[in-house]
Amino acid sequence: MTGYAVEFRIPTEHFMSSLTKVSSTTRARHRAWIRRYARGVWRAAIEAGAYGDAGTDEKLWPDDDNSHCRATVFMEAPGLSAYGVTMWVYIIPVGRIPDMPAWFVSMMPGAKGTLASIELDSETEWLNSNQRDEGPERDEKLARIMAKGYDSWKDRPAVLGDDVMLVAACLCSHPDLPMDSSNSAEDTLAFAACGATLGKLPQKPAAAVSTLSPKLSRPKHHGLEVMALHMPTGIYLPTLLTA
Repeated sequence: MTGYAVEFRIPTEHFMSSLTKVSSTTRARHRAWIRRYARGVWRAAIEAGAYGDAGTDEKLWPDDDNSHCRATVFMEAPGLSAYGVTMWVYIIPVGRIPDMPAWFVSMMPGAKGTLASIELDSETEWLNSNQRDEGPERDEKLARIMAKGYDSWKDRPAVLGDDVMLVAACLCSHPDLPMDSSNSAEDTLAFAACGATLGKLPQKPAAAVSTLSPKLSRPKHHGLEVMALHMPTGIYLPTLLTA
């Protein structure tokens, strides 16, 4: 399989980040619009010859299948969008790599940084992006995450600058637990925000990676390990991933 890219153009009124504060009804309405739109985009990509990984809704991969998504890399593209929000999704085959966080470090010789980690109760502290709870329950979970986050980052050395990449690895309690690491976006953002507030991380990293750790958490818990790395000069992640 060769890699390919798909472009999505999302109107501003439908775009949501993991930190967007809306009611559960509004969130569901926006998600439904985006999924309907995205299914059409993926379908067109399939007809144009893209294959292998093209979208859960088009049934080209099973939902929350650990083997189909090794990592998700988030980067801001240069320039401005004329369509509200324009997103490019690159599907890049990287094979079976047993330790994806370590692979990213190995691909950047000389990278220096630090590591912070937390463990979260799966019921009372963990936020999955697919959860529908809003209001006090969601706020309480975020507060618990950030309380642990501040404690974890407070003694870590600062890693600052416009060349910093975050590699967030999610730990599950069982190696075969169905999990899409991107679903931990809110936990990761809250945890990283603690580091930024304490002056340990930049407010806006150059790139962020979401992946699964080969290590396991305790039963009924999830874990997060966030590495903040200075990327060596000349490193460009899309090129690195397709090398």
